[in-house]
Amino acid sequence: MRVPGNGRPDRDAFARAVRAKGVDCRVPVKTPVHRLPEFRRCVSLPETERAADETLALPVDASLTRRDMQRIASACNALGGLLQPAP
Repeated sequence: MRVPGNGRPDRDAFARAVRAKGVDCRVPVKTPVHRLPEFRRCVSLPETERAADETLALPVDASLTRRDMQRIASACNALGGLLQPAP
């Protein structure tokens, strides 16, 4: 999911708050590939930078029950999200 705002502080604060509500989450891309030393290029990729700063991965697994999905959506919505549980 994307947590828009002012970048990492907002995403990371949201992640801490969601974890405090018992929902595991992680940052899927800590460093965009074009910033890694092996691939460093003098390019401007503002959308890639923004996506890396705003993206957060919530649990996605075939073993999640409907109740699990509702708990995840409720935890995010309590923090200002607009997630809809799967039908």
